[in-house]
Order: sequence, then structure tokens, then C-alpha cells
Amino acid sequence: MKKEKSQKYEQLLDAAITLIKEKGYDNTSISQIVKRAGLAQGTFYLYFSSKAALAPGIAERILQDAMARGEKQGLRQAAQSEDFLQGLIDLVFEITQEYQQIITFLYSGMSYYHSLERWEAIYDPYYLWLEEKFEEFQKSGKLRENQETATMVQFTIGVIEHSAESFYLFKRENRDVDKIKIDLLSFILNGWRKSA
Repeated sequence: MKKEKSQKYEQLLDAAITLIKEKGYDNTSISQIVKRAGLAQGTFYLYFSSKAALAPGIAERILQDAMARGEKQGLRQAAQSEDFLQGLIDLVFEITQEYQQIITFLYSGMSYYHSLERWEAIYDPYYLWLEEKFEEFQKSGKLRENQETATMVQFTIGVIEHSAESFYLFKRENRDVDKIKIDLLSFILNGWRKSA
């Protein structure tokens, strides 16, 4: 039963993600989600109390996708801090562009229906995935040693995500994305460097 439950849960998430990307959150109904998933209408309510209750599962899925893409691209194997950061920036911008309809829904759904502590718990595996690399950079002197690694990860991800979301979600696409990424890389590297 557990495997069947998990499979149906995943089918519902897959269908919801696909439909929200295609139609937007407001134009996607629960009926459309279960139809796309090939499941009965009542099955939805075994896993989710409402359409907005999809938010935590979708958020986890997006972060899992980001980590999988990062691993495939060899992001954590980057030897140079600049290469690592450039790869991370590119990855976050790519994910944000691809999931922009869904990210907008997640912000409203998670803040309205779920606690911010739940949001942070969803991010924990993502932060831990990056902390090892940050610790490596600290030991090699490429990142300030007097800064807590977990905090540096959160600050770095926060500023990258904010930049990507400003570009894609707030429709500031009239600006040069490559220039934004270059400026962002420079900004973060300056924050990482040791003070004189």
C-alpha cells in the first residue's frame, strides 16, 4: 500500500506541475489534475486537502530537480569558487525560468496555507547539499573562515534566488540576463572574500 500511495502522490504532483506550467495556477482545477494523473477524483483528497495544499510537495520536487541537475552538471565538483558560483547562478536562473508559474503559486500557497518553518524544512536538504562545498572553500581560504557555513549558504542562495525571481517573476526581462549574472557573481565573490 505504501508504494501505491507514493506512486499516486507522485502522479498527482507530476500532473499538477505540468498543468500549472501550461495553464497557470488559477486556470488549473483539481479535476484536470486527477484526469491528467489518470486517477479518480477522490484520490486527490487522500493526499491533499485542497489545491493549495500541493505547495509543499511541489516545492520539494523543484528543489530535488535543482539538486539532480546540479549533480548532473558536476556543480559540486567545481574546483574554483568562481566556477562553482557561476554554475549555481546559472542553475537557479534556469530553474526559476522553467518553473516561474509554479514559483509564483508556491509563494502565495506556502505563505497563506503553511508555516514559514515548513518552507525552511523543505529547503534544508538543498542547503545541506551545498554546505559541503562551502566548507571546502572555507578550508582552502576561498571563503571567509569567520562566517558560519550554514549562514553563508542561506545568504548566497537567497541573493541568487532573489535576482532570478526579480528577472523572471517581476518581468524585468528587458534587462540583460548575462549582465545580471556577471554582476551577481562579482557581488557574491566580494562578500565571500576575506577582509583585509
